[in-house]
Amino acid sequence: MNNSKWYQVFQQATSGILILSLEGEVIHCNPAAAEFWGTPISEQTEHDILSLLNTCSDELIQLFSDPEQMELSQTLNMGLPALIEQHPYILQTTNPSAWLTFTIAPLKNEQGQLTELMVSHNDVSDLAFSRQMIENTALGVSSLSGQDFFESLVTHLARIFNAKYAFIGLFDDSRESIRTLALCANGAIADNFSYAIKGTPCDDVIGHKTCAICTGVRNLYPDDLLLQEMGIEGYIGSPIFHPDGSALGIIVVLNTKPLKQIDQFKSILEIFAARAGSEVQRMDAEQQIHRMAYEDYLTHLPNRARLYQELHELKIRSAGKNTEPHSALFMIDLDHFKTINDALGHDIGDEIIRKTGERLRQKLPEGIFLSRIGGDEFVLLLHDSHEGIDTPEVELLAEKVLFLLSQPFQIGDRIINIGASIGAVLFPQVNLAEDFSELDLMRYADIALYQAKNAGRERCVIYSPEHQQEVNDRLEIERGLRVALESDQLKIYMQPQVNLAGQIQSAEVLLRWLHPEQGMIPPFHFIPIAEETGLILRLGHWVLDKTLEQISRWQAEKTVFPAQISINVSAWQFSQPDFVAHTRSLCDKWQIDPQCIVLELTETALLRDITETRQKLDALRHTGFRVSLDDFGTGYSSLAYLRDLPLDELKIDKSFIDEIQPGSRQPLVESMIAIGKHMKMDVIAEGVETAEQALQLSEMGCIKYQGFHFARPMPAEEIPQWIIDRNKRRK
Repeated sequence: MNNSKWYQVFQQATSGILILSLEGEVIHCNPAAAEFWGTPISEQTEHDILSLLNTCSDELIQLFSDPEQMELSQTLNMGLPALIEQHPYILQTTNPSAWLTFTIAPLKNEQGQLTELMVSHNDVSDLAFSRQMIENTALGVSSLSGQDFFESLVTHLARIFNAKYAFIGLFDDSRESIRTLALCANGAIADNFSYAIKGTPCDDVIGHKTCAICTGVRNLYPDDLLLQEMGIEGYIGSPIFHPDGSALGIIVVLNTKPLKQIDQFKSILEIFAARAGSEVQRMDAEQQIHRMAYEDYLTHLPNRARLYQELHELKIRSAGKNTEPHSALFMIDLDHFKTINDALGHDIGDEIIRKTGERLRQKLPEGIFLSRIGGDEFVLLLHDSHEGIDTPEVELLAEKVLFLLSQPFQIGDRIINIGASIGAVLFPQVNLAEDFSELDLMRYADIALYQAKNAGRERCVIYSPEHQQEVNDRLEIERGLRVALESDQLKIYMQPQVNLAGQIQSAEVLLRWLHPEQGMIPPFHFIPIAEETGLILRLGHWVLDKTLEQISRWQAEKTVFPAQISINVSAWQFSQPDFVAHTRSLCDKWQIDPQCIVLELTETALLRDITETRQKLDALRHTGFRVSLDDFGTGYSSLAYLRDLPLDELKIDKSFIDEIQPGSRQPLVESMIAIGKHMKMDVIAEGVETAEQALQLSEMGCIKYQGFHFARPMPAEEIPQWIIDRNKRRK
């Protein structure tokens, strides 16, 4: 100890330093060690290190006696310090609050012999205390998640900080207020609350830093009414971070007395803020997964899976109760949605679906379960386990829904009217199966919905078992139609199209089904089913092929027949990528000049994809086909689109012709005829049934007619004779 510089360092060091003999006797100690141990050790050489560390003597003995510590002994003999980082010894003294770390280094004489040991020690009690608190808190919340985790965490924080309050909160979207997730007040979990953060210490925490004020926080933030009201003195708040680095919430400890050990508390709070952030993210991910599984992506309403879950829970809650109806399921289907979706595009269709969900959610009474199960179908669940539900109550709610959906939707600069049909089922009922399933209920409601649509739409039908027979009949038609395509039950009919004098100009092909048992089945019975099932595509191909075959036969027989034949083309058929090529190939097959053929398309078919439609129409007309717009005025077309499409003919729908009465003007029909002429298209009136209608149409400028007044539909093979007879009568 005679080196003056070394001695100066020894004396001024803040760490306690002891010089020991190889036997463990204390030879020297610096003032820091003397102050810590509370005795002038350097003057009492009878003291050894083991007497000072009486609770941990075994650990020092093992440094030299334990075979496992041989590496340490060899290191010291070589004149190197002990490998402290690999062998950290944290020893507790007689004072249970003091924890020390030791560093042991060898001291050698000029001959290189090990003569003494230098032992330095540091008091890490604060670090050990913090670690113990962290371990205790972590242990308390380790097995918890979600709300249980947050409540347990704030309870532990309030306890270890000896504080009256602790809470965890998340910022709202505006970041102007906080809503607590969990609040501990006076040792118990309390109700959550929201409060504005402007002018509060929490406002500083948003700046991504921990705010720690051991005392006087009320004076620093006089505008924080919460601090004033609660009498808060000490405050520590740490931000909870999102993975992108933004602050999404805050974890806070508050006390009515000054907070001690503020620096330790800051680091502890930051550790648990990170853990709380991880739990918030885990919960967000869990909620996202739940939303994906049970929420409709377009409307954010419950989806089909969530509906089935709700129905199942409803059945469980109702088990064992009487069979009087206490619940009702409403299946809502938007009328004409497919037409609008095809004509105006899926973006507008999606917006209608979103607005429908929003309107129903906002306007329907509370307590009604509303879901979207796909496409344009929504489902309502009405439940009253106390008083039950009767038919008038169901009808009243259905009328409200129908009224809501009859109101127009504003989509951009478009006003769109949609309407809806509803099928409802009350349950349980004595006339329903006792063990009905969720799928059974959906099937019953779907059957009732079909009845509502079949009865004219924009109405509600409540299911009864009698409806099942009608569904069975529908399925029978579908099965029979498949058979009809293969067994020559379908027939080609034609209806002449004439001028005012009755001279035939062309004829429209009409499909008829001659059933071997039921006789003639009207088209309105099977065409809608064919469209729903996709059979319309096969029917369309069959009609086109058989019509061309008939024209080919007439040509071979050299008989009279209409100069042009109009054939209806479904939207499905026209949308096929090979439609143009297929139609050309059939004409080649039967050696028919395409100029003989008029293809009738609805607005739905034409406006599905304007660019593709224009390309197909150009190709068809270049080949020689003429194109007619069927059912003009009933769709959702834009005249701007129609003006740009290569069309040859407009066909005014029968519903407008029916309105023509003696002595009445029909400005709408007049406008349609004027539009056709302006666009240089022929105009044909469909469904002319009286001479008065024909005369008025003629006065409006229409020159081509089709309807019972002139001729009824007839088998195609009778058309030549009809023309011959007609010509004879005219002579």
